[in-house]
Amino acid sequence: MPRLEEVANVVLRVPSILVLDMLYKCDIDSFTDHLKARTEDMLFKYKYVIWNIYYLGHVVSAVVLLLPLGHIIQLYLHVLCALLLYMGHQIVRDYVRDEAKYGYDGALFLDSPALNRFVTALTTHLLPLLARVVCIPLDWLLTLSSASMMITGAEVAIFLLANLFVPYRLARAAYREIMAIEVTELYRLMAVGVSLWHGFAVPVLFSVFWFVLFGVQLVSNYGTLTAVQQGPLLYLLTSVSECCASPYSLLGLTFVVSYMALGLLSLCKFYLGGFNALQNHNVMHR
Repeated sequence: MPRLEEVANVVLRVPSILVLDMLYKCDIDSFTDHLKARTEDMLFKYKYVIWNIYYLGHVVSAVVLLLPLGHIIQLYLHVLCALLLYMGHQIVRDYVRDEAKYGYDGALFLDSPALNRFVTALTTHLLPLLARVVCIPLDWLLTLSSASMMITGAEVAIFLLANLFVPYRLARAAYREIMAIEVTELYRLMAVGVSLWHGFAVPVLFSVFWFVLFGVQLVSNYGTLTAVQQGPLLYLLTSVSECCASPYSLLGLTFVVSYMALGLLSLCKFYLGGFNALQNHNVMHR
């Protein structure tokens, strides 16, 4: 379990860095220059909303990146539940529309296609399906589906309002823990930095992030005319250069090069001195 927690601590934080990297590469100025509106006032409002969404994305991604592992797992579970709810509502809506199009009002067990559609949609929200079992008119099914969506939306809204101040409480708790350290200011900052470095596994985290970027770059351009003309070596070097377009990817490449240098150094030690040379591990490469 501790090993699994270490893996999850790295893997679950990579999406936040990917979003930060994507936002850094996003050219908001060019996007807002192509906006059109009826008046200058409306154009200013559009730009204001877009820029606020852009900065909010940075803040949310940074907050998620710095959350404790337990809260990140809960966040991903909530996102997964939201996706499942959305998929359930879409399946129910498609079922209701298919039933209205089919036009069969009788009992389900007397019609094989209607029964098959019912069984297929049974794993989603039950309110419209239960209404179909008791032979409610087809005109009412869409209304019941909308009512089910409203009820679920209200539950989600209540949950969001109940957990609205969770990031503030987490930040306040972290601040109290930092202030509880009875040391000098400089040492306190150093202690916090070292704790975050080890707690978030920064070198491994950014190395995994960079390898994900590099893999996506290789796969997205593989087989293209440019890749074929460049050749394997030049294609690899070009892909590496494409993965250095932001401070996050550049930091990730720095850690990757550091680990590669450590691996090469370890191989040289093993070749020259055997297993005994690897016993005295030097961490100065970090």
